[in-house]
Amino acid sequence: MSAARVWVVSELYYPEETATGYFLTGIAEGIAARFPTGAVCCRPTYASRAVAVPWREIHNGVEIIRCRATRLDPYKLVSRAINALTITASMFFMLLRVVKKGEVVIVVTNPPTLPFVARFICRLRGARCVLLVHDVYPEALAAAGMLRRGGVAYRLLGAIAARLYRKVDHVVVLGRDMARIAAEKGARRIATIPNWGDVELVRREERAPHETFVVQYGGNIGRTHDLATLLDAASALASDASLQFMIFGAGARRGEVEHAIAARGLRNVTLLPRVAREELSASLNAADVAVVAMRAGMSGISVPSRLYNILAAGRPVIAIADHDSEIALVVREESIGWVVPPGDLAAFIAAIHDARSDAARLESMGRRARAAAERKYTRAHVVEAYAALLAQYFDVAQ
Repeated sequence: MSAARVWVVSELYYPEETATGYFLTGIAEGIAARFPTGAVCCRPTYASRAVAVPWREIHNGVEIIRCRATRLDPYKLVSRAINALTITASMFFMLLRVVKKGEVVIVVTNPPTLPFVARFICRLRGARCVLLVHDVYPEALAAAGMLRRGGVAYRLLGAIAARLYRKVDHVVVLGRDMARIAAEKGARRIATIPNWGDVELVRREERAPHETFVVQYGGNIGRTHDLATLLDAASALASDASLQFMIFGAGARRGEVEHAIAARGLRNVTLLPRVAREELSASLNAADVAVVAMRAGMSGISVPSRLYNILAAGRPVIAIADHDSEIALVVREESIGWVVPPGDLAAFIAAIHDARSDAARLESMGRRARAAAERKYTRAHVVEAYAALLAQYFDVAQ
C-alpha cells in the first residue's frame, strides 16, 4: 500500500445521502482498502442536515475532516451561493494544511468554485488533482436558466473552466456525452467512470396483478429536469382512471410541481417526499415504467444517477432526454425502454401507451435492465475503475 494519501474533496459526504454525498462516500470507502484515504467535506447540508456529526472521525477506513461553513437553504439561489463561498474558503485553508507532496486529490465539481481551490493547492504542494465532473459548468447554469448562453459572463466562465480542465492531471466524467464536452474543453486525460446502482439494496420484484398502470418519476426535482412534459401528459390523460403518475423527491422546483398539481386538479398524480434509501427498492418496484426527465440541451452536462437504481430495480425506462445523451445511449443499447425528445408531449404519451400495450415486452425490458445493472453498473465496477486510475499515480499493484 502506498504511504501517500488520496483525499476525496466534496461539500457532501457521509452521513449525507443525497447523490453526491452517497457516491463520494462509496468511492472513498472503496479505494480505502488499497490506498490511505481521507475526506475533506462539510457537515450535512441536505437530507441529513439534522444529524449531529463530529468535526473529525474515521469511518469505514476513511479519515473524515469536516470544515466549518454556512448551511443556509440549498434550494434557494442566494443561500446556495453564500454556502458555496464559505465552503470554498473553509476548504482552502483545510486543504492547505493537510495535502502533501505526492498525494492525489479527487475533487467533485459541486460547488463549482471548489475545484479551482483544490487545483491551486495541488500545484502549490506538488500533489495530483483529479477532477470528478458531476455537472459541467457554466453549461449547467445556462441549462437551468441562470445564465445566458453565449453572453459575456458565459464566455468568461467557459474560458476559466476550460483552463481548469486543461491543467488538472485527470478528468473523470460520468458518461460518454460528458467525455465529449471534456475533450472540447481541452482535457488531456479523460476517464469515463459512471455512477452505480445499489444492486444489493435495490432488488427486482415481480409486480403483482394490478389494475392501475404506474408511471413514476423519482429523484431531484430541479431546474434542469423536464417535469413539465410529465405534468402535461397527466393533464392530457386525466380521464384514464387506470393510469397513475407518481412523483417522489425534493429539489428547487418541488414547490412549482405542487402548485401545478393543485392548480390543474390532477388527481392522477401522487406527489411524495424524498424516499429514504432503505425504502428505495419498494418505491421503485411500485412502478410499471420509470421516467428519467432532463431538459433539452443537457447532453454532456449531467448524468442523473437515478438511472442506475432504476436498472437495479429491473424497471423499463422512458428517457426524456437528448438523443445523444448517456441516458439515451444506455436505454437504446440495452433495449430497456424509450427515448423521447424533451418537451415532446405527443412522443411521451405514445411511449406510455406503447409500454402499456405489451406486458410481456415490458417484462423482458425489466429483466434486461436488472442484468445490465449487475453486469456494468455496480459499486464494485466503479471502485475497480478508480483503483486502476489511482495506480497510475502510485507505485502499487492493481
